[in-house]
Amino acid sequence: MTRTVRPLLALLLLAATPLAAAAAGPPCSNDNIDARTFVIKRGKHDGKPKGIKKLQLKRDFDRTLHFQVRFDASVRYATQDPQNQWDWNKLMGFTTYLIHKNSVRLGWRYNPKTDLVELGYYGYLAKVRSSKQLDAIAIGEWADVELGMDTEGMYVTVNGVSHSETGDLDLPSWLPVGTVVLSTVYFGGDETAPQSINVEVRGIVADERCVR
Repeated sequence: MTRTVRPLLALLLLAATPLAAAAAGPPCSNDNIDARTFVIKRGKHDGKPKGIKKLQLKRDFDRTLHFQVRFDASVRYATQDPQNQWDWNKLMGFTTYLIHKNSVRLGWRYNPKTDLVELGYYGYLAKVRSSKQLDAIAIGEWADVELGMDTEGMYVTVNGVSHSETGDLDLPSWLPVGTVVLSTVYFGGDETAPQSINVEVRGIVADERCVR
């Protein structure tokens, strides 16, 4: 099976799921996905609940995601390898059919030197990974976050501070592209969570803007 056929089959299988059926209807809408508290258990990378939402199949796409996030005292973690303390953890975002090819998420990590949670851009554009710190918040403080992805790149904004990456996403021009909201939190990096960590998210709105 060729590399071209595999992504096509993956998209067809994804489109056949109940998620795709739920996405049927008006091509553009504002949907409040809801609020939730993600919990990453000790020894795990993935937090719960986890899933994907708001499948969109379009050749030209322009998607945004808005939410607020805060961390409680459980975020005060220390990694076994001190260098891993500066690895970015990830929260929410968008991806195409391969997360390590094209995706954008909020990066987060605890800085024990300042007792702040650092928030930033974390993304892959055509398999090239990049990250950048945008802000740092106190434990218990809410941060406003916006993420976006379109056919020319992606961005993250935290409390009004933005970083974007633009360029060719290396996507087939003849095929509708599947994009989804990643309703997930992830710890790591190389190491798993050293303790249970809570991440509270509210006001989650996926804003799917039409590009006609």
